[in-house]
Amino acid sequence: MLEMTAGSLPPTPDSSYYEFTVAVQDAAGLKAVSYASVSVELVEYAVFIEEMGLLSGLSQRGGTPLINNNDDLMLQSSCLSSDVGVSYVWTISPAPTGDLSSLDIFPAGLNQDVLIVMGGYGALVAGLDYTFTSRCMPLDSPTETRGQSSVTLSVNDFPVGGTCKVCLLGSSGCVKTGSPIV
Repeated sequence: MLEMTAGSLPPTPDSSYYEFTVAVQDAAGLKAVSYASVSVELVEYAVFIEEMGLLSGLSQRGGTPLINNNDDLMLQSSCLSSDVGVSYVWTISPAPTGDLSSLDIFPAGLNQDVLIVMGGYGALVAGLDYTFTSRCMPLDSPTETRGQSSVTLSVNDFPVGGTCKVCLLGSSGCVKTGSPIV
């Protein structure tokens, strides 16, 4: 096995290769030397670091981030690269209800570093878990993913079951109890 320190060889020019050859012979030197070669093209890629953060409020249920289906959701992704511009593509699984191209629901679209999902449109269904994934691609190769980050969020269920007591507070305590209070 040949091990080399990263960056010790420069990238090869177009259509050029490094050729690595190994020669082997028996310990006594009685047999002919055998050779094996391999050609390697070294290509330089920029280093990408993909990070994602949640910019809107949320709570936790156990270890799972929890949002309400009528709340606005804002996620931000950053793809750090030393030498090339980048583009972003967001995917959501399962697919939200509604039109993914709707700027009413997704005002920043699905190709920015920020993803905004507006509440009140029913795009995220209560009781479901959604995985939001941001992919980072260099502008010079827009189909090649160089970084990816995901977060899974639960959409809070609507309250069900149990009993509820309501009390309208007055200066001396409950003025009226029970349901409904108008």
